[in-house]
Amino acid sequence: MNCSGSPTVERTKQDFGFWIEEIIHSPSYPTTLPPYHPTTLPPSYPTTLPPSYPTTLLPYHPTTLTMLLITSTDTEAGKTVLTAALAAYGIKHRPQQNWGIMKPIQCGTGDREFYADIFDRVSADINPIYLDAPLAPPIAAAKAGVNIDLGIAWQALERMRKQHDMVLVEAIGGLGTPITDELVVADLARDWRLATVLVVPVRLGSIAAAVANVALAKQYGVKLLGIVLNCTAPISAAEIADLAPAALIQSLTSTPVLGCIPHVADLHDLDRLAAAAANLDLEILLPSAALSLVG
Repeated sequence: MNCSGSPTVERTKQDFGFWIEEIIHSPSYPTTLPPYHPTTLPPSYPTTLPPSYPTTLLPYHPTTLTMLLITSTDTEAGKTVLTAALAAYGIKHRPQQNWGIMKPIQCGTGDREFYADIFDRVSADINPIYLDAPLAPPIAAAKAGVNIDLGIAWQALERMRKQHDMVLVEAIGGLGTPITDELVVADLARDWRLATVLVVPVRLGSIAAAVANVALAKQYGVKLLGIVLNCTAPISAAEIADLAPAALIQSLTSTPVLGCIPHVADLHDLDRLAAAAANLDLEILLPSAALSLVG
């Protein structure tokens, strides 16, 4: 397949869906493919999808991104900081858009209460599955004597997607954190077809953690848009360069580093959070074209 321009072989409507799947799973997708628009396609190219194509799931492409999964190398790495920063930036600089925040699974108090507080949201809307024990979900569920039904979380996410222009989804723990006895976060990212960003905290071991988690993402078929570095404490530029050199991480992982979030002391300061997000490659993380894709 020629991925740098229009297809060289005429496709029929019957195999159009399979061709889309080929594109979605291309290693170079989404940055090397042009946007799909009838005005840029040859006359013979089918402009409508066959009835069997799952229209509720969107191809991974920056111009059609309406949901973003924020995951990390571990707990306390900065997922909440990045999620809050992106939401604060969107609300401040793109007020015409409707922003949703979801934490599909939460164990113990913390994130849903924080989001409900600073963004004036309802906790139940943010977090469809809650377990009391601050442990890995399958262990917390076993202690509570319940089963984790991911269908509940998926249905809640679908409802939120239909009601918002952009939904920021904060994962639990790290990319390899178990969510059931059989599945980890990487499985959820792949199966729910969520474009994903990996948060890597700036500290000793950051390089190895980034390499291992990007390898995990590739093994599971996660569509990883890039890496965001996060300063979990006040730190100098020289220290950042020593502990988490962006160029080296990019070279080792073949994954772009989309920026570095400076330490934010007060996470209730929406202006500081928005300013922190401004340090990132927002054309990848928050493409403006997402505005027109509600419904």
